[in-house]
Amino acid sequence: MARTLGLGTIVKVDDDDSGSVFTTITLTVTANPPTRRRVRIDGVTLGDTLATDELGIEDKSDVSFRIYSEPNDTQHAMLRTLFGSKTQVLWNITYASADVEQFDAVIVSIEPTEVTADGLIGEVITLHRKAAIAYS
Repeated sequence: MARTLGLGTIVKVDDDDSGSVFTTITLTVTANPPTRRRVRIDGVTLGDTLATDELGIEDKSDVSFRIYSEPNDTQHAMLRTLFGSKTQVLWNITYASADVEQFDAVIVSIEPTEVTADGLIGEVITLHRKAAIAYS
């Protein structure tokens, strides 16, 4: 089984949701890909001897990534525009292995990171996934 380094992972957005042109979010430092889990439904009956859950629909999840913030940069200004408009658009995470996770999401938060004298200004962008994940 091969191992893939995180270095080379790219976060991209199709800000006009055309499905054809993706813009790379520059200065991305870390990314937390989407979690996949199912809603657990209590299925215990009076006759059971072990508590178990039934599995429901796929549960909601958030995706986040941290960037070094450059507020006047075109890509970073686009993030603010998408946040302000509450627009659901297509996102993808392309790994160094060339594997891709693609999903529709909306930006739910832009959180500044701590500013220090010897550090770079950053932000954490959080997306709320609104559709299934496509793998390729």
